[in-house]
Amino acid sequence: MRSRIDTSAAVSVDGIAKSILVLRDQNVLLDCDLADLYGVTTKRLNERVKRNFARFPIDFIFQLTAEEETALRSHFATSKNQR
Repeated sequence: MRSRIDTSAAVSVDGIAKSILVLRDQNVLLDCDLADLYGVTTKRLNERVKRNFARFPIDFIFQLTAEEETALRSHFATSKNQR
């Protein structure tokens, strides 16, 4: 049985815009934010991408470096503390 994307929840354009990050001079969405948008787990999204890798443009996916991941974690921890 194929799983379906949950389209019943309204998606806020503002909410998506707040999720867009600039990395390597490109606008990106993290896999966790994209998974939320489609109503699936991050694990399931990544499984589907790996299974269908040939369907995606070459610039659709990239892996964060260790330094980028550390910087993002630090940024998110700071943002949460400011709320």
